[in-house]
Amino acid sequence: MSFDGGGSRGIVPLEYLRLLQDLLPGCPLHEQIDFAPGTSSGGLIALGVFHQQWNIYRCGKLFESLAVRCSGEQMFKRLGRIGIALRGYTLVRPNDIDKEPLLWEVGRATSAAPIFFRPIEMASGVFWDGCLGFPNPIELALWESAHIWPDTTPDIAISLGTGIEPRKGSGEQRQAGNSIRRLWHSFMDFLDGESRYQDIDNSNGLGKYTKSSFFRFNTQLHSAVRLDDIENLDQIRQGIHQCPRSRKDLVEVASSSYFEFVF
Repeated sequence: MSFDGGGSRGIVPLEYLRLLQDLLPGCPLHEQIDFAPGTSSGGLIALGVFHQQWNIYRCGKLFESLAVRCSGEQMFKRLGRIGIALRGYTLVRPNDIDKEPLLWEVGRATSAAPIFFRPIEMASGVFWDGCLGFPNPIELALWESAHIWPDTTPDIAISLGTGIEPRKGSGEQRQAGNSIRRLWHSFMDFLDGESRYQDIDNSNGLGKYTKSSFFRFNTQLHSAVRLDDIENLDQIRQGIHQCPRSRKDLVEVASSSYFEFVF
């Protein structure tokens, strides 16, 4: 299971997780899923649900509180140490083992979105938001799982998005205007996990997965939503419940014969 980045729009994958958890009473998701990478706010969700093993409902409340406060450090400062830090897939470690990053520092690093937050400097280097490299980490998830389990094909693969923004105008219209506007549109497109997913899908990057084993969950947004928007959280959440296909796919996932997730 992989989590796109998207700032406060991280409530989208959290709501999908809540719906899936409701379909599986007595089966905590962290006990069913073997591998769960996330980027940016998706990295924070992965840390909370799978590393800390918080239940989905608590994660949702904490995430909304975090979105309002716009401060990850205070929430994660008290969490313990982990052994490594990853930048892409180059292993990055400090020379001094006692200076390995705290868990809150890893969360702070993956969510250090340009414009909104400064990068974090640790003994092993300076780290920015994971979205700058992989706004949708599904490719990395597929690559990593294939190396962890080289002789195994995942039973089910799930990619969770953070909303699909409506496109305003054609590509030519979007390129019109001054250079700053064009640069801004290009930058925001680069950070869009859904655009990256479409690129992967169109290039047959998911070729070995059938429709019955790969699921992409995302919701259509009625308007553009900033990464720090906390005024439209309820509207975004309600939009998820208005998509019958998502409900059907969630039921299919929950009723899978083995329900053994790899990511």
